[in-house]
Amino acid sequence: MKKFAIFLCLLLPPLIMSLLIKLHLFSYALGKVDSWIGFWGSYLGALIGAGTVYVVTSKQIKEQRKIQLESIREEHDNALRREMKQYHFRNQIDKIEEFYEIIEEFLDTLTKCSNDFTKYVTYTHVLYGGQDTYTNEEEAKFKAEIKEIKAEYYNWIHLLNRLNFKISRLSLYIEDTSYYAKCISIQLDEFINELKAGYKDKYSFNKFLVNANQSSLNHHLKEFLKLTSQLLINVLEPKLEQKIKEMRIDKV
Repeated sequence: MKKFAIFLCLLLPPLIMSLLIKLHLFSYALGKVDSWIGFWGSYLGALIGAGTVYVVTSKQIKEQRKIQLESIREEHDNALRREMKQYHFRNQIDKIEEFYEIIEEFLDTLTKCSNDFTKYVTYTHVLYGGQDTYTNEEEAKFKAEIKEIKAEYYNWIHLLNRLNFKISRLSLYIEDTSYYAKCISIQLDEFINELKAGYKDKYSFNKFLVNANQSSLNHHLKEFLKLTSQLLINVLEPKLEQKIKEMRIDKV
C-alpha cells in the first residue's frame, strides 16, 4: 500500500499539470507553454526532492532516536544491575559483620553470667559449707549478694536467649552457618538448665568446687568457645574476605 501511494505521488503530478495547462485560465499567463511546463516540472521536482529529503531525514532521526533510547535504557539497566549487585554484596558484608558482633556479645554475656555463678558458688560455700568464721555483718552481706545475683541471672538468661535468636536469624542469610547456629542453640539450652539447677540448690557448690574444670557449666563454656571459634575461622572470615573481593572486582 505504501509503495502504491509513492507511485501515485510520482505519476499524478505530471498528468495533473498537463491537464491544467490546457485549461482556459492558463491562456492568460505570459510565456510559452513549454516554458511553463519546464517551470512546473522544476518546481514539482524540487518539491518532490525536498519531500524525499524530509522523509529520509525524519526516518533517520527516528532511527537515531530509537538507538539512543535503547542505549540509554541499556545503560540504565546495567547501572541498576550493578547497584543491585553492590547492594547485595554490602548487605552480605553487613550481615557477616553483624554476626561477628552478636557472637562477641554472646560470649561476653556467657562470661559475665558464668562469673556471677562463680560468685554465687563462692558465697553459698562460705555460708553453708561449714565455715563459721564470718561475722553477722558478713553473713548479711553474703545473703544480699546471693539474692542480687539470683535476681540478675534471669536477665542473663533473657539476654542469652535473645542473642541466640539473632544468631539463628542471621544463619538464614549466611550459607554454611545453620549447623553452628543449631549446635549453639542446643548447648545454650543445656547451659541454662544447668544454671537453673545450680541456682535452685544452695548446696550446689559441692559439685562445682570439687572439680570445677569437669563441671557441666565449664564443659558448655568450652563447647561455646569451640563452636564460635570454628564458626568465625571456617565460615565467617572466609566469606567476609570473599564478599569484599567480589564487591571490589564488580566495581572495576
